[in-house]
Amino acid sequence: MAAGRSFLESLERSRILSPTRLQRVRAAAARWPELPDSGIARKLLSAGVVSRYQAEELLRGNFRRLRVGDYVLQDIVGFGGMGNVYRARDAEEHRIVALKVLSSRFQHDRGMQARFRLEAEAGLQLEHANLVRTLTFGETQELYGDVNFMVMEFFEGIALHELVSVYGLVKYDSVCDIACQAAAGLGQMHQQDLIHRDVKPDNLLVGHSGHAKLLDFGLALADKRAFDDEFSLAMIFGHDGLGTLDYMAPEQSYDSMTVDARADIYGLGCTLYAVLTGRRPFPYPSRSQVLAAHRTEAPPSVLSRAPHVPVALAEVVQRMMAKDPGARYESMAAVEEVLRPFSKRRPIPFDFPAILNRRRDEAQARLARQGRSLTQMVQRQSTTSTRGSHASLQNTGMAQETDLQSDVSPGVHPPEEMRD
Repeated sequence: MAAGRSFLESLERSRILSPTRLQRVRAAAARWPELPDSGIARKLLSAGVVSRYQAEELLRGNFRRLRVGDYVLQDIVGFGGMGNVYRARDAEEHRIVALKVLSSRFQHDRGMQARFRLEAEAGLQLEHANLVRTLTFGETQELYGDVNFMVMEFFEGIALHELVSVYGLVKYDSVCDIACQAAAGLGQMHQQDLIHRDVKPDNLLVGHSGHAKLLDFGLALADKRAFDDEFSLAMIFGHDGLGTLDYMAPEQSYDSMTVDARADIYGLGCTLYAVLTGRRPFPYPSRSQVLAAHRTEAPPSVLSRAPHVPVALAEVVQRMMAKDPGARYESMAAVEEVLRPFSKRRPIPFDFPAILNRRRDEAQARLARQGRSLTQMVQRQSTTSTRGSHASLQNTGMAQETDLQSDVSPGVHPPEEMRD
């Protein structure tokens, strides 16, 4: 076998290049007869013909894992229990998209399939500058069975919890601007009778310009039109089992099916609290303690953990996190109005490839604690796999976060105008 032949054959069988471009690659490779597979991969990577992710998968012989239907997978941008989210090229529409694929291990899981379908259907109803758009969803037959996928707009952003972890505390006016944008997106959802139910730092992406988008509508509560699916989901996970504990409204922990827009106001309040202070409102070690605290305890004052925050802003957060829904603001429009005076749009400088590497490292560390490897997870899931980032909810329905500042990198120094 000629040197590099196996790599080139994998490249051809992957169908990630057009016939014309593949022909050019073969002609170029003929001039490198002594190069091993890895050498050819490096040359194609340097020339921008393949991405690093594609090169690694082809070198492993995983050519079938680089395409789902008409979508060519270029990189993994998020890891999660439901699978991975990929940056992908739509070969038909010639555009870059985010492709979320339900992991093959949930191929026969009614609960996860219901959540995936509800997320897609909710996303298709929404079009707003501060919501990640869902473009389509469907199912395709691949070698290993049916693949459920969702196509979303690709937004190059850093998640809010990543922003704090990388930079440390960010100026409160920038945080308030991001929260205002989230409130605008949530307000649009509420106007269409959708409740997000999982508002948290992980589900807010911020772009380089400071523009923010909310994502992950997997727990969105729809009106009566979707009651059957919602009831099925609640029966599988439990009425009191939908959401992320650290940001969940007290009433949602009792019955997630009867909440209204004020539950999202509570979640956004907890998000503001966490990002302003660098800590969750109730950083207790056990899930039961966190759950009880959200129901019965007042969180430590924002000012006790972040004395630089204006007193009036701390009072806004406190009201958003009121135990009684009736004591909170009546709408997201009201939240926007009270946060606007504290807000200022600032650019957010970050290295997106470095953020992707960080996500990969964190996913690897989590899996290592479970005795698994990232390579095994990707190989098992990407035959049809995939959120991540966008999917942080665990299979039990409830997830619990870690302290936002637990892994702050002291070696990263953001511009002075961003820091508090």
